[in-house]
Amino acid sequence: MKTTIFKTEMTNSVDSLIRNAFKKSEHGYNGEAELTSTLRNSSTRTFERVVITDNKVVGHALLSEAKINQISGLVLAPISVLPEYQGKGVGSQLMLEIENIAQDNSYKFISILGDPHYYSRFGYKPASTYGVIAPMEVPEEVFMIKLFEQNNDYSGLLKYAPEFKL
Repeated sequence: MKTTIFKTEMTNSVDSLIRNAFKKSEHGYNGEAELTSTLRNSSTRTFERVVITDNKVVGHALLSEAKINQISGLVLAPISVLPEYQGKGVGSQLMLEIENIAQDNSYKFISILGDPHYYSRFGYKPASTYGVIAPMEVPEEVFMIKLFEQNNDYSGLLKYAPEFKL
């Protein structure tokens, strides 16, 4: 498995991957491929990574800029792994890569909406632990954050990129 930077010619493969991964997820498909495309084509700064194995895109992650007050961070939305590759380390590889991106670019946090059992393995905690408020109604345990710098006051509303339409 090789992690690589997203390239435009991968668009169709990534869109198909996202649809397949989310259709078979607990919450189903809710327009994640369209959101990814909108973010990719917007002025919001994004970072995308794919995992390729056997010349096939099997995993994808997209980060977009977000803020808590004046503190810049990133939001992971979405992360996708083809169902037949889940449980084989693809998601973990993407998680390590996105954290490197955040730290290499001096972002102070990554926020995630997702399974607390999975993401807590990587050090993510409920955002409420730090007084961070979601801009939408979501169960407290799935709105998570990982801080890369502890000496900031993170309390406040997390502001997603406008493309999320929150």
